[in-house]
Amino acid sequence: MSNRPPSISIKEISSAVDKAVKVASEKHKVKFAPELTINPGLIMGRWLLEDIKVSQAEQIAGEIAQSATAGFAGAGAAAADARAASPFRPVVLGIGGHVICGFWPGPEWSVRE
Repeated sequence: MSNRPPSISIKEISSAVDKAVKVASEKHKVKFAPELTINPGLIMGRWLLEDIKVSQAEQIAGEIAQSATAGFAGAGAAAADARAASPFRPVVLGIGGHVICGFWPGPEWSVRE
């Protein structure tokens, strides 16, 4: 038995996010930028290319997080175990006139003096 923590590849994350964003985009009739955004420790998701209400952005982020988490079920045992232990948490980030809908990848951590 290995003490190595489970890992998830960027390819697995990208694939899960692509599928989740496609479903949310079609359901809510909104457009997203094609690039996956990964800001370590902050958010994984896509830039939203149109203005929508915050409540709708939160709903979309929730659906993306849920779909991406479920997308790891077929991505191998280690990836599925990692997500089951720490499911993605939905996040909407607004910065510089742009909005990202996605999820916070976890696990939680804090810095103390």
